[in-house]
Amino acid sequence: MPVRGKANLGPNFYPKLVQISEELGMKPEDLLAVMTSESGLNPSAYEEKYKGSGLIGFMPDTLKGLGYKGTWEDFIKLSGEEQLDWVKKFIQGKSGLMGGRKFTSAGLYYTGNLWPIALKLPGVIKGDPNTRILESNPERDPSGKYSKKYFDLGYKINADFESKAYKANPLFDRVPGDTTGKQKKGYITYGDMIRQTEINKKNPAYQNAVATMARQTGYQPGKVQTSMVAQNDNTLQGLDSIMDKYLQQIQQQKAATTYDLKKIYKKSFPTHDILIQISAPDYSSAIEFSNVLSSALDEDLLSNVISIYGWARC
Repeated sequence: MPVRGKANLGPNFYPKLVQISEELGMKPEDLLAVMTSESGLNPSAYEEKYKGSGLIGFMPDTLKGLGYKGTWEDFIKLSGEEQLDWVKKFIQGKSGLMGGRKFTSAGLYYTGNLWPIALKLPGVIKGDPNTRILESNPERDPSGKYSKKYFDLGYKINADFESKAYKANPLFDRVPGDTTGKQKKGYITYGDMIRQTEINKKNPAYQNAVATMARQTGYQPGKVQTSMVAQNDNTLQGLDSIMDKYLQQIQQQKAATTYDLKKIYKKSFPTHDILIQISAPDYSSAIEFSNVLSSALDEDLLSNVISIYGWARC
């Protein structure tokens, strides 16, 4: 899509993306895969003919339905960080089409982003990649007006409107094995949406975004994220074992200085991937509170040890 100006994601875009993804039960990399295709991760992007705008190409009617008061021109002036609030609201609304189920893959979410009613198709629900979601010439109901596959589910989707939507999205109609992208089947399947997200993940813009997200938040795609709230008994026993070894080491240092105790402390407690949930008015404050809390915990533990073993020489 055309863009206006530089990509202004905002200073806290990636921390906010990780947070709302967790709240939605999604993977942030799945959202990034869709954004890469729709806008090149540029919130200023817009589609010239139909005016799809922003990170995921919101149509003007979609923005209106979400309660956005401005125009699409106003929307592309928002930073990526600001647009994420509307992305979250959009996804929450579309998950209702799946009976409250979560978007568990980029392909499933991309289907909902392109043509939300397709989430109701039995084939999409079952994960059948051959399920047709948009067709150039869809089979019609007995009246000849509506798309039969949706009419059979109780939804009156004008067949001509579906055909128009198909023609507006030629990118997704791919023939397996065709590297030119010129061959067309005449329809878009759920599998086509899955394949497109895999193509997106090979895009340098996507790969750079994932790397930046990892640097700023510690989130790693494919890695189980550890939460302080979810620690099990084995983890707690492991921490107890580390503490016991630490106390044994400082007991052996009869003439230890404070400097000695700090060295033992740093050696005994290596860095661990543990998330501490912070409630804060904004993301900058949350990050700052986290840093302060971590430092305070370090100092408190060390000062308690020095207090208990009063023989330490300062």
